[in-house]
Amino acid sequence: MYNETCPSNATQYVVKSGDTLWTLSQTYGVSLQSIIDANPGINADNLQIGSTLCVPSAQNPSSSSNTCPDSTFAYIVRSGDTLWKLAQRYNTSVERILELNSGVDPQNLQIGSTLCLPSLPTSPTSPPAATVTCPGGALPYTIREGDTLWKLSQTNGISVQSILDINKGVDPQNLRIGSTLCIPSQPTPSTPPVPPKPPTPPTPPVTCPTGAFPYTIRQGDTFWKLSQTYGVSLQSILDLNQGVDPQNLQVGSTVCLPNQPTPPAPPMPQTPTTPPAPPTTPTPPTTPTSPTTPTSPTTPTPPRPPVPPTPPTPPRPPTPVPQTPPPACPKGTFSYTVREGDTLWRLSQAYGVSAQSILDLNPQNLPIGVTLCIPTASTPPMSASSLGDFSYQVKNGDSIRRIARRFCVSAESILRKNPGINPRNLQAGTYIYVPISRCGVNACRYSVRAGDTLNRIANRFNVNPLDLMAANPNVDFQHLVRCQTICIPIM
Repeated sequence: MYNETCPSNATQYVVKSGDTLWTLSQTYGVSLQSIIDANPGINADNLQIGSTLCVPSAQNPSSSSNTCPDSTFAYIVRSGDTLWKLAQRYNTSVERILELNSGVDPQNLQIGSTLCLPSLPTSPTSPPAATVTCPGGALPYTIREGDTLWKLSQTNGISVQSILDINKGVDPQNLRIGSTLCIPSQPTPSTPPVPPKPPTPPTPPVTCPTGAFPYTIRQGDTFWKLSQTYGVSLQSILDLNQGVDPQNLQVGSTVCLPNQPTPPAPPMPQTPTTPPAPPTTPTPPTTPTSPTTPTSPTTPTPPRPPVPPTPPTPPRPPTPVPQTPPPACPKGTFSYTVREGDTLWRLSQAYGVSAQSILDLNPQNLPIGVTLCIPTASTPPMSASSLGDFSYQVKNGDSIRRIARRFCVSAESILRKNPGINPRNLQAGTYIYVPISRCGVNACRYSVRAGDTLNRIANRFNVNPLDLMAANPNVDFQHLVRCQTICIPIM
């Protein structure tokens, strides 16, 4: 509950599903800032359903203060009115309306209040508008209600600057309904024809050195993608293609890629062979007895007892091979076992540290199965392109779409801010950049609604689309997401 009692000039309101401070300000005809001032400590981005707010009452000026001078008439402000729209509707200027209504806040028109607007000229003696003569290659166009230079440039496929160049002295913020502009035709004439390029001689075939193979560049290929696809380092590809511009790969051209080193196969265990049986000693032959020699009676030899069988010898246990224990990583690091396809560059990107910091702790070769020490990224990495973005540390189970839904941005904008990330293999503990706009003092925050586009938002708040894009450099207006926060510049 934000407020339980409200002052006499405010009304209690119970927050419902879908309410925002902006919709309440439009519904009750008061300014967004007045609601924030009446509810100190409120979180405008997290209204609690069922909580109570104080909504200030709309201040309607008295009728005596709305007496309009001659050649003007009284106008009751309606929902959606702005000084710019009124100036376009009644063929006058914003400055003239402000002169007739001193003290009016142009950024906070109160619904139901009275403004004095200049009367439309009806005298038949008014001089006719001068006929506009457009130069060659341009056509006259009569300004209608709702026209802007941006809309005309989009409709005719030309730039805003080309319209300004051919219409000197035109105020782009105050187009008069019924006035005539010159719109340049498309394409612009007087461009000398470009002579046809001579046929490009066929490119000689590329011969790759030993340990590399040729590869034909396809649409969307980069050296970084190829290094990730083939499990080799980016530097090895650059070393093989010295004369190739990595920022301008030509589709159909041929480059050399290093072969991925294949780990040696483990030695096959040798099967122990059975030793051959020892040879049997032959029995010597019996010497025959001479017939002339008298023989003595032979004493019978008692039989020998049977020899018990020799029990089989149990196999020897294998000699244990001493294994090298994994290195004890120092404080501020953690251990990591190298897997197939790992490179120093890939590990540095996955854990948000530099490749040199990994080299300082470990040997330069990365055999599969060895344990490395990886320094812990104590703070999120920063770069010039990510200044102003939100650094988010990936958690277990996170995905790009889940993170995008959590922060109300598009998944495409996160991928564009993190070109080296693998969206299918987010590593817990790494940092990514989430493009979130931070509004300055000359802008107000707005939550994107379903169906919003760049032009719809620009027309709703009466701002130039170019100014809207300049105030939101981190917003991808091609992929707006419902509840995404953008900045509306205050003109």
